[in-house]
Amino acid sequence: MELRCYHQVRQPCGRKARFRVGDVVLLQEEVRPRHMWKRGRIEDLRPGRDGKTRRVILRTQDGGRLARPVQLVIPLEFDQGGEDVEDDKL
Repeated sequence: MELRCYHQVRQPCGRKARFRVGDVVLLQEEVRPRHMWKRGRIEDLRPGRDGKTRRVILRTQDGGRLARPVQLVIPLEFDQGGEDVEDDKL
């Protein structure tokens, strides 16, 4: 890459969507330590004017619903649909 082009920010092509309906997420809170953040499940994704997901509608543990911007929602990674392991190999 040439030095005169080095400063340009390049977005990766074909980037997958970060959030999906049904994903379990943590709700970031400034006033609590990280291990005490609430969990929620995504019920709906709301796009912005540019078509990218900007807001999510969540169902919380206590049954409430709330909307949060994607910057304050941290996805939890679960192994869904991984390889099956035979019982004798455990």
